[in-house]
Amino acid sequence: MSAVLTTSAIVLCGHPPGTAQPLTSTAVLTVGTPGRAVLTEADLKRAPIVGCPLSPPASGNVGCQTILAITAGTSSTLLVNGAPVLLDTLAGDTSGTVGGTPQKLLSASDPLSVLATQGSAP
Repeated sequence: MSAVLTTSAIVLCGHPPGTAQPLTSTAVLTVGTPGRAVLTEADLKRAPIVGCPLSPPASGNVGCQTILAITAGTSSTLLVNGAPVLLDTLAGDTSGTVGGTPQKLLSASDPLSVLATQGSAP
């Protein structure tokens, strides 16, 4: 069972403390108290990544600045305005490179994940 990500989620690039911020949502679906909007791919792809500590370009590295693509971690059953919500199994690609190799998202967690899970009812 995967947890739904909301605007309280912490999404890290592969180089902590690089974090996608601010996490805002256009979704009308909220969970928890107080209600936090769920995230969709469009919401996260708008978020800048701040704090990525990759070395300067002189070393051939480029710090993560944006999320380019979501490659996993979208719900197949929970949609908001036709768009799948994001789950804590999130994976994706960032704009960062190390020696020309594109970099990946490291992790996603949400303190409200216990309140918003998807799966089949008992």
